[in-house]
Amino acid sequence: MRLTALLSVFLGLILVAAAVGLSYRDTMTPGVMGAPCGPTYLTSISTYITEHQTPSNCSAPNGLASDEQGRIWFVEENVSKLAMYDPAADEFVERDLPISHPISWGMAVSDDGDVWLTEANSSSILRFRPSSGKFEVHPLRPNSFPFQMLTGPDGDVWFSELYGRRIGRIDPMSGNMSEYDIPWEGMGPSGLAFDAHGVLWIAMVSFSQDLQGVISSFDPVNLTFSSYRTPLVISNPTGIAVDGTGKVWVTDHGSSLLIRYDPVTGDFMRVATSQKAGTTSTLPYWLVKGPDGQLWFNEHYANRIGRFDALNMTMTEYSVPSYVPTYGGVANVLSIAVDPAGNLWFTEWSIGRIGVVNSSLRPDISLSGMGNISLRTGEKLQFSFEFTSRGTYSGPLSYGVASSETSDGTPKWLTIYPMFTLNSLNSSASSGTIYLELKLEDDLGGDFYALTVTVAEKGISVSAVAPLHVERGP
Repeated sequence: MRLTALLSVFLGLILVAAAVGLSYRDTMTPGVMGAPCGPTYLTSISTYITEHQTPSNCSAPNGLASDEQGRIWFVEENVSKLAMYDPAADEFVERDLPISHPISWGMAVSDDGDVWLTEANSSSILRFRPSSGKFEVHPLRPNSFPFQMLTGPDGDVWFSELYGRRIGRIDPMSGNMSEYDIPWEGMGPSGLAFDAHGVLWIAMVSFSQDLQGVISSFDPVNLTFSSYRTPLVISNPTGIAVDGTGKVWVTDHGSSLLIRYDPVTGDFMRVATSQKAGTTSTLPYWLVKGPDGQLWFNEHYANRIGRFDALNMTMTEYSVPSYVPTYGGVANVLSIAVDPAGNLWFTEWSIGRIGVVNSSLRPDISLSGMGNISLRTGEKLQFSFEFTSRGTYSGPLSYGVASSETSDGTPKWLTIYPMFTLNSLNSSASSGTIYLELKLEDDLGGDFYALTVTVAEKGISVSAVAPLHVERGP
C-alpha cells in the first residue's frame, strides 16, 4: 500500500512594526436560519483583502458567482434574497427569492447571463433572468440536496445532488433537465470540475465511516462514470479542480490537505497547507481555478484564503481580516468564486460580509530553490531554499514542523534538523539562505512525499512545495 506523507515546515516571520488596529462591530440580530452573526466580531487591516458589508443585517451570505461583467451574485440565506454587488459602481442590489429559508451552496452564470443557484431546502434549482427580473424554479426529487454547480463547456448548467446521489444538467436554451445516478453505494457527489477534454471530475463524499471518499469522473458523451480509488486515506473530499497540465486536485476537508491525482501515471500526492497557531486543522473546503490557472481554496477553520500555483508548486495563504472570537475565531468563509480579472471573492456567513482578494498584489516575501528531493531510507539529506523580502522587517525567523500523517502535526517518521537560522531581516531588500537536514527513520518504500516550507508575515504566508521521493534503502 502506498503511504504518502507530507510535512509542513513553518517559518514564522516576526515583524517589528506598528500594531494592526482592531475595530469592534455592533452585535447583529440572529436571523431566520440562526446564523451566528455575533455577538461581536473583530476586523483587522489587510493589504490584500477588502470586505463589504451586505445591505441586509445578518444576511448569512453563502453561494456566490461572478458574471462576465465582474458583478458578484450571492444568496443571503437568512433574509431569503439574491444579491448582486457591482464593484465598479460600489453598489448592492437585492431581490426577494421565491423560496423562503434557502440553503444555497452552488451558483453559476450561464452563457446567456442568467444566474442559477442550488436550493437544498426545497430540493430545487433556481434560475434568475436579469433581463426580466423574474425567477424560475426547477424542482428536483425530494431530499436531493443540490450542492455545487458550474457551467460546462457545452453551455449546460451542471450540478451535484449530494443526498440524491445524482449528477444533473440543464440546457438553458430548452430548459430540459437530465439526471444521472451515481453507481456507487454509500457516497454522494460534492465538487465538480471539467477538464480540457470535456470530462467532468467529481469529488465523492462518503456517508459511512467504513468507506473513504474517492475521486471520480463522468463522460458526458458516453454517460459513464469512472472511479479512482487512492491508496491514501481521503477523509472528506469536497472541492475539485483540474490544473493546466490535466492533473486533478481535490481539497480533503477532513485532513487539511490538497490531494493531486495524475490521470496519466495514476500517481497521487498530498500537499499540506501551512499550519496556523491555535488550530489543529485548517479544513480546506472548495477549490476553483482562476483564468491564469491558479487554484484557489478556502480554509474554513483557519479563516484563510489559499492560492496554489500548481506549475511552480508555490502556495500563498491570506488571512481573512474579520472573525468572531466566540465562534472559533473565524468568519465562516463558506463559498468562493473567481471574477474575470482573476480576483477571488468569498462569502463570510457568520458576519454578513463578502470579501475579495486582490490577485494583482503580490506578497512582499518569496521563496525559491526547492525543486524535487530524493531521500533514501536511513540516510540524511541537506537542502536549502532562498528567502527574499522586498520590505523592511526586523525579527527572528522561527521553525516548526508538522506532519499531515498525524492529527496534531507531530512528525512521525521524518526528522528535520534546522542547521542554520536567519535571525533578522533589516534592509529593504533582505535575502538569505536557510539550510535544513532531513532523515527518514522508517523504510516506507518508493513513495512520493511533499514538503511545504513556509515564511509568514502579518496577514499572509508564502510556501514552497517540494515533492519528496523516498527510495528503498539497500
